[in-house]
Amino acid sequence: MFGPQAAYCSELFGPSLRFGGFAFARELGSLITGAPSLRNLLTQADGRPWGVAWYISALALLTAFSVLIGPETHRSDLASDSGKIGT
Repeated sequence: MFGPQAAYCSELFGPSLRFGGFAFARELGSLITGAPSLRNLLTQADGRPWGVAWYISALALLTAFSVLIGPETHRSDLASDSGKIGT
């Protein structure tokens, strides 16, 4: 997971924003999706894990959609800031 994720994020952000953009995206995602209190909230109603399962499924669909609409960076200059997110 970490190899493709690092390569994908380095292609999304230009050199001037790469470190900050990657760190922000990664930490914000961890904060939103990995909160133990969220799991407790989703299972609190009936004690079953279906709320967590639906939540993970929704996040997987959101991830797939984000990759589909993301920019194509094949054969682009990764040292250039042109055509990158945030520029």
